[in-house]
Amino acid sequence: DKYNGWLESYVGDMVCYYWPYQPGADDEQEIHHQALFAALELAVLQKHFFASMQQRYHTQINTDTLDKMQSIINAGIGLSTGNVVMGNLGPSHSAGLKKFGILGDPLNLAARMESLTRLFNTEIIVSGSVIVLINPEQFPLRRLGKIKVKGRTVPETLYAMGSNSDPRCQ
Repeated sequence: DKYNGWLESYVGDMVCYYWPYQPGADDEQEIHHQALFAALELAVLQKHFFASMQQRYHTQINTDTLDKMQSIINAGIGLSTGNVVMGNLGPSHSAGLKKFGILGDPLNLAARMESLTRLFNTEIIVSGSVIVLINPEQFPLRRLGKIKVKGRTVPETLYAMGSNSDPRCQ
């Protein structure tokens, strides 16, 4: 509710949020700003969550396992924009197999960008298609370059986004 996004689904260790845009909306830029502000807050919350694992789980999981988990667990965030198909997915004759979902290239691109966060040492990667729709002066950004992501033939211009105190985005 805070940023007007919808939690669409959990897929393994990934969550998918969606910010609805409707043609004729008053402020398309504001919708994208809300998504970026949400990503910044989520990155902080994730960092605190992973940093506090030892304290929270020390009675349930042995220290060596917790140390290994903390060294490998890292969740990135990928943000893209574009047209998607959303609705009930699955055969019409079987209500039990239906699931609300979102399909489309922007979702695939966001997932690919999330996996690149480790390579580029950043928590958040934003596509160039988002950057052209926002006021970039409001967000600390670092251009990563034109990157050809898996499943695409045309490279996408990608940006790392961080907080105002993040020296990687100064």
